[in-house]
Amino acid sequence: WTDFETASDAAQFFSGLAFEITEPYTGIDLDNCIDADGKIREWAWPILFRFDGIGYAEVSPSGTGIKILTRARKTAGSRSLHKIADGKQQIECYDRTRFWTMTGDVYSGNATISDGQRAVEWLCEEYLSEKQKQPETQKPKVQTIREIQPITFERPVMKRAREYVKNCNGTS
Repeated sequence: WTDFETASDAAQFFSGLAFEITEPYTGIDLDNCIDADGKIREWAWPILFRFDGIGYAEVSPSGTGIKILTRARKTAGSRSLHKIADGKQQIECYDRTRFWTMTGDVYSGNATISDGQRAVEWLCEEYLSEKQKQPETQKPKVQTIREIQPITFERPVMKRAREYVKNCNGTS
């Protein structure tokens, strides 16, 4: 741990800087939101739009994610992780005691940190609140024989089939 100037000078010998996220900042990590063709995945667009101009955004060290820093606090009780899809496509959000790497590869001109409280509250409500937990799988209802409607052979298709068979030679 050291001050920014010392860390910045030493960064030339390493792959970047890192720091601990503490108040008043929140970090949002959009893991694997950049596909193999270098395009932003559809699920990340609403988040990027929401933080545009109010959060410092950069391409992550892996080159497949985008990390955002803004001045805000998470909503009490919100989770830190929301899985989107396979391949570690997920949203992470931290506002304390998190080691945060930096690349300096600014995304879409978002190089300043502003007040992002409303955007973080939206993110927590949309993706990180308790209501977003996966619903428990419900067991299918088992029907008793009395509940199942009896199949009658008087349905139009069966009636036509019986009439056809009656009219065939050699059958009764």
